[in-house]
Amino acid sequence: MVVAAVIAVLIAVPAAFSQMESAPIIYTFVSQFQVPRANWAAYAEDTEKSVVPVMEKLTADGTIASWSTFEQVVHTPEGYTNGAAWSSSSLAGLMKVLDEIRKAGPRPGQIAATKHEDYLMQTSTYHAGSGTPAYLRVICSNAKVEKPAEFITMLKKLLGADV
Repeated sequence: MVVAAVIAVLIAVPAAFSQMESAPIIYTFVSQFQVPRANWAAYAEDTEKSVVPVMEKLTADGTIASWSTFEQVVHTPEGYTNGAAWSSSSLAGLMKVLDEIRKAGPRPGQIAATKHEDYLMQTSTYHAGSGTPAYLRVICSNAKVEKPAEFITMLKKLLGADV
């Protein structure tokens, strides 16, 4: 009986690791804007009219896997207030979204923005879920090549998990 359990574990463990390693790479584009409070409603309206239909269309045809529009819950004087993010299994999928959105030209809500920033991220490990509303936690950090142990210690502290 013990031998059968050991054999089952030896067969299952490599299968589990191979499934983890075969997770597809997902690319995510995040575009953030700092919009003055007086323009928040216009920005939201512009997004509903020109961004959401593009995202819905490109999700339906499989170009992108997921998308979101967002408003920051916690505001700071120099922070971003609004934005959008979308994910795809290819960089071409991400760029197709940008191409489609740009066809309509700059939106008044974007023009009112006092600051803008984009991120391009690559994810190889993730846990997908569904439902609305949702919160996304993103941790961005720069590691010093010469101090890998300190980086791992910091990640463990921030994430509360084994890294």
